[in-house]
Amino acid sequence: MAGPRSIFEDMHRSRSFGGWRDYNELLRMLGEAIERGHVNEIQPGSVGRDARIERWFVEKETSVVFRLIEPDPPAAGDWSEVEFPDWPTQ
Repeated sequence: MAGPRSIFEDMHRSRSFGGWRDYNELLRMLGEAIERGHVNEIQPGSVGRDARIERWFVEKETSVVFRLIEPDPPAAGDWSEVEFPDWPTQ
């Protein structure tokens, strides 16, 4: 049986997005989840050499960590799970 479904999976179904509209909508939803006490923003662990802004969020109930990387056209933004975060999530 699979573990509980993360709310992050419902925020944006696609891993990548091309524009600022999706990025800003994700930030709005994340802000609401933080205000409601479901999510914390945490310091990113190991980040790549990409100069774009990268933010990490942990869901309190599941300890799932997702990264949000801003778009920089033509490079798409990224919304993806961090498989092995090097950050204590609790």
